[in-house]
Amino acid sequence: MSIRNLMFDRGILSRYRVDVPVVSVGNISAGGTGKTPMTEFIAARLKGRGLRVAVLSRGYGRASSGYQVVSNGHQVCAELQSAGDEAALLAENLTGVIVAVDENRVRGAKRLVSEFGPEVIILDDGFQHRWLDRTIDLVLVRPDDILGNPRVLPAGYLRESLKGLQRADCIAIVGARDGAKYQATVSAVERITGKPVIGFSLRPRRLVRLVTGGAVHPEEVDGPCAAVSGIARPESFEQTLRELGMNVVRHTVFPDHYWYRPRDLRTLHSTARAAGAQWLVTTRKDAVRLASLEGLRDLDREVPFLVLEVSVAIDHGEEMLNQLLEQGTCR
Repeated sequence: MSIRNLMFDRGILSRYRVDVPVVSVGNISAGGTGKTPMTEFIAARLKGRGLRVAVLSRGYGRASSGYQVVSNGHQVCAELQSAGDEAALLAENLTGVIVAVDENRVRGAKRLVSEFGPEVIILDDGFQHRWLDRTIDLVLVRPDDILGNPRVLPAGYLRESLKGLQRADCIAIVGARDGAKYQATVSAVERITGKPVIGFSLRPRRLVRLVTGGAVHPEEVDGPCAAVSGIARPESFEQTLRELGMNVVRHTVFPDHYWYRPRDLRTLHSTARAAGAQWLVTTRKDAVRLASLEGLRDLDREVPFLVLEVSVAIDHGEEMLNQLLEQGTCR
């Protein structure tokens, strides 16, 4: 990775520039920094300014390859397994925003520009994909990425050295649960990069029934719960549930981007009942992969399945982020 980055920095490998601004939302560690919620947040904010917005994702874990339109801005155009869970979730949540997937980001960006004429492209998980030039590089980090074990895979969680943060235009810190940790992370990032820093959190927005979509107030969830997740940092999900006052008696953890099968539902039902759980709770990303499984409604009648939805809240530097987006999307 270091040699590859050096070749881009020296111009030995060249980047392709499309005719519209490109905002990259990425990270430097192996998942769990809230890239998808932040991509959704920025897309909604830019759309709110009247811009025609497109999101381009790799479509990690999908059962297809090449360029594929997931949403044309008006309707979903691809099945879940062909789109990948994250792209499918973005397409579901972002009305009026074009969503496409392509592992070749240059090809995908070219196709988006020629087919839809967007005024800005948001590159989901784009920091290490340097073939496509970008106007803004927003990089998400957790305090532990900086203050904990700052080593690359497999010795640590990092995809590349922390020196790579020097390529970023802005660093966004997520998950600093107290002011002292946030300030320590800011100081460390500034020593490494000298770049602007903002802070954000993923806040619980609401609980909904997986089968019906109906809202459920946390106070209604008064019995023991069994958590289910297939995400990069499952401990954060469990901690959030406990902070909401839920009594989590079991947490079944699957690999990140795991494609659930009907037999998994039967196992979840059995383990939940054995643990005395009266509710099952999962993440929004997992819900996309669970919603269409055969047998879900039968399970839900016995042990109701809930989904925790979260949203991005900018805790520090919101004006700085607004200025960055304003400058970066005005060509």
